[in-house]
Amino acid sequence: MEKLGERYRSRGVENNFVNTLIGKAYLIDQFNNPGLIQDPHIYRWSDISSAPYAISLERCLDYVNLGPPFMTGNDLTKIKSTFGDFSVSGIGSYRSPPNPNSPWVNHYDGGFILLSALGPDPTSYADRRKNEKITPDEIPDLSPYGPSVYRSLRPKLEKAGLAVAVAEAKDIPKMMKTSAKGFSNIWKSLSGTSLKSVLAPTMQPKKVADHFINHQFGWLPFINDMNQMYDTYQNTAKYMSQIKYANNTWVRRIRTAVHQENETILGTTHSWTGYPNDIRISYCIDPNAGDAFTTTYTYKTFRQIWGVGSFKYYRPEFDESLEGYNSSVNAARRLLTLYGANVNPSVLYKVTPWTWLGDWFTNVGSTIDNASAMATDSLVAKYMYLMSHEVNTFQIDSIINTYPSPARCTHSRIIDVKHRETGSPFGFGLSMSQLTDKQLAIIAALGISRRR
Repeated sequence: MEKLGERYRSRGVENNFVNTLIGKAYLIDQFNNPGLIQDPHIYRWSDISSAPYAISLERCLDYVNLGPPFMTGNDLTKIKSTFGDFSVSGIGSYRSPPNPNSPWVNHYDGGFILLSALGPDPTSYADRRKNEKITPDEIPDLSPYGPSVYRSLRPKLEKAGLAVAVAEAKDIPKMMKTSAKGFSNIWKSLSGTSLKSVLAPTMQPKKVADHFINHQFGWLPFINDMNQMYDTYQNTAKYMSQIKYANNTWVRRIRTAVHQENETILGTTHSWTGYPNDIRISYCIDPNAGDAFTTTYTYKTFRQIWGVGSFKYYRPEFDESLEGYNSSVNAARRLLTLYGANVNPSVLYKVTPWTWLGDWFTNVGSTIDNASAMATDSLVAKYMYLMSHEVNTFQIDSIINTYPSPARCTHSRIIDVKHRETGSPFGFGLSMSQLTDKQLAIIAALGISRRR
């Protein structure tokens, strides 16, 4: 049995290309003996090197947990480097263009490999890094996403924000005054005849900023609150049923926070550093197809961050098995919860002036919202993971204008990083030692203490 705790593993995959066939060139006498292969030449990896070549290197930093059965997971980082430099690409059958004045036709059956265009020798890189433990700077930093991912994952009982809407209702007269002033300025401007008279009152930076803030953080949230309350009113029975069904029940949820893909063309040249590239191959180039070689260098990135967890909340007013479920008090509590009318730290934070500005740059609002849910909904997670997958690819695409059709070759180096962070039952970034007595008591009552 392996020792419990942190573990580092690595493995490299090598391929000895010494006997690998890259291609075969030969001559055919099309007039006198078209069925006879003459002057054959075999291209092998041994033409370049007799040493094995690194195909890939995988390095993994994880934990050995108690099991089997394995009841818990832990943090994990896996980095895979793939070296596609010397893979044979563009395999086909090529020949020299027709020449009625010559009996000889050059043929090449095979593909092409790339030489040194993707950077340092991957074999020495793989040998050096194989025994080097993954360092902190190689591990993605997911801490900025923890609160927002947890907020999107956790079940939400409130379907509207009545408490916040009521508290912010005092701003409606000011919002209407700002909007009315803006419409008035536009009307006055339209009565002028010059471009200056039209733009001057309305396009000043301060006025533009005032109307943007009034629209973005005044009317849009207000209209959204009204839509949510109308939707809640229309679907009260359905939402009540859903909350009662999920009350005190484990629910698995998954949410994606980031999904990004990008491709950048680094440049294009009309040269090629591949093999084979001797006079036999040059005979198979089509002189009427333009440049003999076109090479494009591309950098591709893929990034995805997501969370997954199993959650449970318990609100006694939604528990039909309890005595007094049908009382008017519990009925009122259910409506207050559904409409988001309960006053808690999250509501107080949202109605505090200018907190919206801080939430543009920090996760304070999400953190407070999450803490309120823990306190008021007895919300916990059986397991919860924050994960990322990043792929960086440096790719070289080459077009060799051979006859009768171009040879298209693709070679690449890929760095693939997969990372997983484990959350506590009350969120990401918290260890069990940081939990309060109440949180530990909830964990114990629900029987989800983490065992290792």
